[in-house]
Amino acid sequence: MKNYILLLFIPIVCFGQTYEDIVSIDSKEQFIRVGVENDYEVDLSDSDVVKLVLEPSKDENGNIIAKAFGSYATFENNSIFTFQFYLKNLFQKLKYDEIFGFVKKNLKFSKVVKQYSCYTVDEKREIGFSIEDDWCFVVLFTNNQ
Repeated sequence: MKNYILLLFIPIVCFGQTYEDIVSIDSKEQFIRVGVENDYEVDLSDSDVVKLVLEPSKDENGNIIAKAFGSYATFENNSIFTFQFYLKNLFQKLKYDEIFGFVKKNLKFSKVVKQYSCYTVDEKREIGFSIEDDWCFVVLFTNNQ
């Protein structure tokens, strides 16, 4: 019986964004594709900004609440892709831990930018991590010059 319970647990934990998903993002379209493939819904999309939500609902004040959020923004020659996971949701926290663990083991630490611990992906991109106010953040900074 214990083996059956373990087999049921493994697919749930393995589902969701991965490091490979996040670093594959190189455009607004790719950001939306990765989000949709991971069950996010598009909440807002215009030429410079996209916002994604995972299992959205509204609180009593009409604010959107969700298990996770994603956002994409461009300005000047830079792009920022952010995924935000709810710290108190076990499966969302596991996604964050898996991505952070992979990066910490395989990439070189570069610097701290504001509250983000950043690691070099390549000559144009860095990935940053932060935990703040019950949320875990994974941010991909891209210099498009």
